[in-house]
Amino acid sequence: MEASHAETRGLLHSGCRPAAPETYSGISSPEARTDGERSVASGSSVAVCIAGMHRSGTSMIARLLHACALFLGPEEEFMPPSSANPKGYWENMHFVMLNERIMSQFGGWWGNPPSFPARWEFAPEVDSLFAEAEELVGRFRGHSSWGWKDPRSSLTLPFWRRVIPDLKLVVCVRNPLEVARSLSVRGDATSASQFFKLWLTYYRQLLSAIPPTQRIVTHYQSYFQDARAELRRLSDWLGLQASDGALESACAHVSAGLRHHHAMTAGLVAADVPRKVLRLYLSLCAEAGPVYRQLREREREAELERTTASASAPETYPRGPRVKQIERLHSLESKLAKRQALMAQLHATPRAHKSELSLLNPLIRALDALRALKARLWSSRQQRWPQ
Repeated sequence: MEASHAETRGLLHSGCRPAAPETYSGISSPEARTDGERSVASGSSVAVCIAGMHRSGTSMIARLLHACALFLGPEEEFMPPSSANPKGYWENMHFVMLNERIMSQFGGWWGNPPSFPARWEFAPEVDSLFAEAEELVGRFRGHSSWGWKDPRSSLTLPFWRRVIPDLKLVVCVRNPLEVARSLSVRGDATSASQFFKLWLTYYRQLLSAIPPTQRIVTHYQSYFQDARAELRRLSDWLGLQASDGALESACAHVSAGLRHHHAMTAGLVAADVPRKVLRLYLSLCAEAGPVYRQLREREREAELERTTASASAPETYPRGPRVKQIERLHSLESKLAKRQALMAQLHATPRAHKSELSLLNPLIRALDALRALKARLWSSRQQRWPQ
């Protein structure tokens, strides 16, 4: 599990100090914001946040993107590896500390998220933290592609979008049952109801804080199927321009031995997880790209065959309703996938839609004028010849 607030604070005060300003290159000047605030200009650099629920593969994905030239900061500022994450967390401690302080200001922490008020990112409680965030972000601006990984950012994303309006988000997702088991093994066990509430909070807040055009969803399972193809999809979307050699080198870090928990999607039905969790998870899966879709299609066929065979056996007849459950699961997945495809098509052609609307605007205005004239004539007639 990610290090605690106290552990992080201790690391920052035990010699793991921030690099001196000259270590970073190219601090950009702030640019004016439409809301009267000022924010650090993005210039030509691409800023990336890697987030998602804890234990959902965020560390592995951050490591892979780092190997594809995504700058995550000086290594001396990284959270050191631990028994929970022997390959490292790939978290810049300054972003982690800021996230924890943000949540603390509103009475919460990663395991018990605060109830943020509306437009909390502009509240006086975070004004001083906003200034710190601008200074921190400014240190990275000399790099064409940079970012940070911290699951806590799922909860604080509105704040970071205030600092970086054009921020790109990598959403890491994993089967909730695997996440729950991983948290339990690392001593962060909670009741099932508490865990699912926490899982929902992370992804609901994350998705509501950023438009679909600024995010990409990647599934943990995809990296154990075809890591190279999935990493290529991410790196291309982020504009990292990773070479084939860089991808091969990065994917060498993916090992099936690192995956200690396995759960099928149908297991969510068997475990009777809340419908809200199931639906949101399947919605995320619908955005998870072709590698996961192909993997899931094979999994679906195996689920239905296995469940049908079990239900047809006389001694397991009571399991017959399970077939219907699996069929409903697959039907829901198909509906969500179609909806996602439609949304992707709409978002893929925004300029075309704007162009069409601009051509229609004169006609719309003319029709409005005709309606107004008709209303005036009708009103005049009613006044002259009342019924």
